[in-house]
Amino acid sequence: MLGYCRECDLPKPGFQCREAACDVGFYGNFCTTPCPGGSNCSGSTCERYTARCKGCISGRYGDHCERTCPNCASGVCDQTSGLCQGACVDGYFGDKCDTRCGNRCTRCAQFTGACLVCNVGAHGISCEFNCSTQCLPLSSGIISCNKVSGNCDSSACVPGFYRPTCTSSCSLNCKDVVCELQSGNCTNGCNVGWFGRLCDGNCSANCVNRNCLGAADRCLEGCVPEKYGPQCDISCNSNCLTSVCNVTGYCTRGCLPGWYGDMCDRMCNSTCTDGRCGRTLGVCEECSKTNPSPLCRTSACPAGLTGTFCNSSCSSSFCAGNICGRYNGTCIGCVVGRYGDQCERQCDTCLAGTTCQQVDGRCDGECMPGYYGSFCRQSCTTCITCTKSTGLCTTCARGQYGELCQYNCSRACVPVGGIISCDIVTANCTSGQCTAGYWYTDCFRFCNPNCGRSNTTGLISCDFLTGRCSSDCLAGWYGAHCDRKCESLCYDGRCDRNQGVCVECLKPNPDFNCPSGLCTEGFYGQSCQTPCSPGCVRYM
Repeated sequence: MLGYCRECDLPKPGFQCREAACDVGFYGNFCTTPCPGGSNCSGSTCERYTARCKGCISGRYGDHCERTCPNCASGVCDQTSGLCQGACVDGYFGDKCDTRCGNRCTRCAQFTGACLVCNVGAHGISCEFNCSTQCLPLSSGIISCNKVSGNCDSSACVPGFYRPTCTSSCSLNCKDVVCELQSGNCTNGCNVGWFGRLCDGNCSANCVNRNCLGAADRCLEGCVPEKYGPQCDISCNSNCLTSVCNVTGYCTRGCLPGWYGDMCDRMCNSTCTDGRCGRTLGVCEECSKTNPSPLCRTSACPAGLTGTFCNSSCSSSFCAGNICGRYNGTCIGCVVGRYGDQCERQCDTCLAGTTCQQVDGRCDGECMPGYYGSFCRQSCTTCITCTKSTGLCTTCARGQYGELCQYNCSRACVPVGGIISCDIVTANCTSGQCTAGYWYTDCFRFCNPNCGRSNTTGLISCDFLTGRCSSDCLAGWYGAHCDRKCESLCYDGRCDRNQGVCVECLKPNPDFNCPSGLCTEGFYGQSCQTPCSPGCVRYM
């Protein structure tokens, strides 16, 4: 076909075809000129013959996308008119979102400009009012309120304020200045001295610390000291000490002298030395104590004092514990070694450090060594000390024993410290040992004379308790005490200590010590030590 461009028939025709598009970023008859919109064009493409961008990237508009979209929330506006396609960003309104919302307005209607959301902390149709600074901030720390009503968005006020708008102050009489959001009623109760929901009522002056609850005369801490009763409006009895009583009228500090009873309205039956008496029975209660003081008229005075009021000194310095009678001054007991009303006399021969009867001087304890009897005035006769009641000896001079120390200890007792001594009753030696030749605890028994003598000392000795001979028996005797004659003797004249016979003779081949034993061949004699005569012939 004549006049037809064959380039246009290609699957991807080049710039020779007039209907073909240029490569991205170029335009013109020969597609060699860069698009004036450049990268602001959507996909960087523009019309081949007009150079107009084929759409703009977000936020741009115009033939060459050379203009910026004004404050569009989506960032997209019409390429030709620049009108926002959607809402405006906060703070702007109009077709092109190029007009600012009113002062203190965060967001307004796109076409009317009427404020929809106020800036933080403002409210009202035109956001002309401030939210109350007493609104409790949100968790973000921001104070905000309802645009129309001004009610705090946190629905809470800082302490000391109430109402939804937090514009009213709680009563200063509220405890911690905290009250309910809607009513203003005090949340934690009232400060001391006030009552009522709004803590606007004064407590009665008869309440302690003017502290009441719910009513002026409903005292929370009780009545002042001088008043009592449910309403704290009754005066305490004038006989109450310092006119003080509790809520029932009981005199809490006691009564004036001469009065008793819960309300101190009864006269005492008997009094202490200070004129007072017990609250319950009307008598001096001090007298019922284990150790009553001088307030009790029948009590003893403190040590060293006497008299009705215990204001005089005891006359004697020998009273036990320095104590004398309250009304007569007589010593109540004497110091050790004294007796008499004023302890003016000395005890006789009572044991030093002990006492005697205050009336007659009779010794309470033992006597001094060498004396006996109730008054310890009788001398012990033959002993150092004796029994107080009988005079029988309890301690003898060294070397003596018996009830009257009439016996001498065994001279065979081994001395202690160079002195022989023994038990006063049993005569047992104090040392527990006897000299050689004696035995038993009192050393009065002799060792058997048949006991052999010690190789060391050359003396006869035997066991202290049993009398058994310490060495072997003399020849011819046997037994523990060597008091039995041998039944058969060896040539040395001795026998077995326990069996009483010559033990050598009991052996299968007894030696020469047995009288019936044979000598070694070639010898004879009692000890088999003498050689036979050379002329003897062996007997077969």
